[in-house]
Amino acid sequence: NTTEDLHLVLKDMMLPRKFITLGGKQLEVKKSTADLDPKEFGEYLEKCVAWAAQELGILIPPPM
Repeated sequence: NTTEDLHLVLKDMMLPRKFITLGGKQLEVKKSTADLDPKEFGEYLEKCVAWAAQELGILIPPPM
């Protein structure tokens, strides 16, 4: 898998869903990670690190 594949999967699993109405239809969309504020992005990263540890057995150290 590519890093882009991983990014898309984690974004789909970790970011909250949002609904917008367009042309009378309700559509489900997700925020882009680029649109997250620093607090939201930190929470997203924490979820990703926890997922990697639990599902893949990969421990990601905190930044120095």
